[in-house]
Amino acid sequence: MHSCGLYNALNMDAKRGAFSLVCILVTCSVIDCTDCPDTWVPFEGSCYLFGHQKLTFVEAEHYCNQHSAHLVHVEGQEENAFIKDYLRFEKGDMWWMGLTDDEVEGIWKWYGEVEKPEFTNWAPGQPDNGASHEDCAEFDLRTHYGWDGKWNDVYCHALLLPICERTGLSFDNNGIIG
Repeated sequence: MHSCGLYNALNMDAKRGAFSLVCILVTCSVIDCTDCPDTWVPFEGSCYLFGHQKLTFVEAEHYCNQHSAHLVHVEGQEENAFIKDYLRFEKGDMWWMGLTDDEVEGIWKWYGEVEKPEFTNWAPGQPDNGASHEDCAEFDLRTHYGWDGKWNDVYCHALLLPICERTGLSFDNNGIIG
């Protein structure tokens, strides 16, 4: 799936009755375009797979690894808004991201890495480590809590839907894709 690319159209020359193939280059809204596998969604150099089976946090990470990806690492407001908006059209209201404080309570890091997030979007009063065992983070779209896409800490054994992320193939939008 290409987020931009070449589209073909037939053009008929009325005077000569001849057909010619016309290629129209569709420009991108960003400098680079992203090429993703089928069923993945492109956004700013990454590809996202929104799973349809509820899994635990570790199972969700394993599922993503099987697809050459990892649970999503949200790097900023634009990426967070993209995911939040996309989730509005998906079934399910609780989705895994790759953030955990399982190693050291209160020190949130991307799973399997030493990096702390530079951007967070916690719901008010979160993370709260409810009952002392909420060590994994989720996107929570449940509106009755007023969170509407904010982040929440939950039990890592909860069954939620995975959001996988991998680097997409980028190409210059001035080039021809064949």
